[in-house]
Amino acid sequence: MIRQTSITAYQAHQPKIGPQEELVYSVITRYAPVSDLDISTTTMLPISSVTARRNSLVKKGMIIPCGIKKNRTGHTSTKWKPQNA
Repeated sequence: MIRQTSITAYQAHQPKIGPQEELVYSVITRYAPVSDLDISTTTMLPISSVTARRNSLVKKGMIIPCGIKKNRTGHTSTKWKPQNA
């Protein structure tokens, strides 16, 4: 059994993220490696919202780039994955 004090200490060390960041992060962890456009399509969030939330997750050290791919528009884009994957 895990004590409540251990759970509280663990949660205190986790980065604080908002609801849209949580949504973006969940798509990245579930479907990695994914591009911003993939995330936007999956979540139905505007691409500008996705890139802002993804940038925040990068700054918090939660995700890292893991390659480049051509997206459906023919442009190259960075693929993302969780830091601990």
